[in-house]
Amino acid sequence: MNRWIRIGVVVAFIILLLVAVIYLQEIFMYLGIAGVISLFGRPIMSFLQAFHIGKLKLPDWLCALLTILFFYCVIALFFAAFVPLLIAQINLVFSIDPNQVVQGLEDPLNRLNAWIEKYSFANNDGTTFSEKLRDELTGILNPNIIGNVFGSVFGFVNNIFSFVIAVFAITFISFFFLSDKDLLYRAVFCFQTN
Repeated sequence: MNRWIRIGVVVAFIILLLVAVIYLQEIFMYLGIAGVISLFGRPIMSFLQAFHIGKLKLPDWLCALLTILFFYCVIALFFAAFVPLLIAQINLVFSIDPNQVVQGLEDPLNRLNAWIEKYSFANNDGTTFSEKLRDELTGILNPNIIGNVFGSVFGFVNNIFSFVIAVFAITFISFFFLSDKDLLYRAVFCFQTN
């Protein structure tokens, strides 16, 4: 009977843990991201802790803060390098004029159209390939469609308040994971059985 009680307690604990994960998934996500940041930041933290000026040594809280600031600088440099390139490419796509593209392809399209008419593959509606290509390019390069695509790709930034809270929470948790090097280990392995 004692064995069945232990099995029941384990099953109840697993069900409770799954319910907690479902309802508290954002918190677990914050903990996971903070854990990854602290694992990647551990070598930087160790370097800063080993740094001495005479007998003066940086305190752990300052090393953790400098490590987190290093990560934010790397992220800022990444965005500073790639966001202007992305904006330039988006502006280039918006500046494409379908009529100019069709004019550039007019001669090859006329030859293709003549070849199709020569071998009786003509369209039933009487439109040429130039007109069909112009219509298709106008539909594809419509700024509303492109705007919707980029809007859906970057849609996760819609709620700025949640984003700021997430950054603050991850920074706060990462700071404590970095300043106490055993905290992450104890948090991950606290459920380990002997």
